[in-house]
Amino acid sequence: SGLLSEIPAKKNLDVGNVYLNASVNFIIRLDVKDPHTEFDTLIYIDYNSPIFKEKKIPGPFQSGIIDTAWNVGISNYPLRYNQSHRIYISYIIHPYNSEATKASELDVLIGNLNLYEAVFVID
Repeated sequence: SGLLSEIPAKKNLDVGNVYLNASVNFIIRLDVKDPHTEFDTLIYIDYNSPIFKEKKIPGPFQSGIIDTAWNVGISNYPLRYNQSHRIYISYIIHPYNSEATKASELDVLIGNLNLYEAVFVID
C-alpha cells in the first residue's frame, strides 16, 4: 500500500511499456487466385492448439473462411492498452514455392474484443 499511496489521485501518468497478458481473436480466410492442385498443401499454425502445432489443408483451394482462432496470446510484444499493434499470421504452400513463407498482417487494438480477419492470398 505504500507504493500506491505515492501515486497522485486523478492524474494521468505515463508508466511506459506495460507487458499485458493480451489476446486476440481472428478468422483465417483464403483469397484464392490460383487453386493449385491436390499435390499442394497449405500449412499454418493451429492457434487453437495449446502447443501451436501445424495445421495442413490439401489443395486445390477455394476462397472462404477456413478457421477461427480464439484467445491467441500476444504477450511477447510491449503493448499499450487501447492502442493498435501489428501482428503477423504466417503460412506457406508446400511443395510449390516451398521457400516462400507469406504472412497476413493484422492491426489489432489491445482491449478490443473484435474478431479480426487474417487473409491468406493463394496465388
